[in-house]
Amino acid sequence: METEKQTNEFSTERSLSAEIKLYFDLHGAKPAPAPLLIALHGYGASKRQMMRESRVIAPEGFAIASLQGPHQHLKDPREPGGALRFGFGWLTNFRPEESVATHHRALLGIIGALTSEGVADPGRVFLLGFSQS
Repeated sequence: METEKQTNEFSTERSLSAEIKLYFDLHGAKPAPAPLLIALHGYGASKRQMMRESRVIAPEGFAIASLQGPHQHLKDPREPGGALRFGFGWLTNFRPEESVATHHRALLGIIGALTSEGVADPGRVFLLGFSQS
């Protein structure tokens, strides 16, 4: 006689926290502390591209911090047979609220670091962004 095998197996989704590094470029201004412009690129771009654009439009005397989105993805080559390129984004479709929280912590972290270092004036912080940022 065969008997049914009963098991106590189950599956649950769990999570753990992991630290990531977020990168930004800084263009300083004298005298410090200076007004701070935090530049946020659009989907598929990078901190380098946004710094280039920001330096053209920022008023003289501003410090500029260009933050790079944490989510890297591949982009097509510029020419057939060329190397794959990469771009960055701010949001994921899977649990987007976690991406938004990471984005907010990054902004607060840049503001906190640059004001405590005397680079930026905490009363004059401005955001520049478009698209996904």
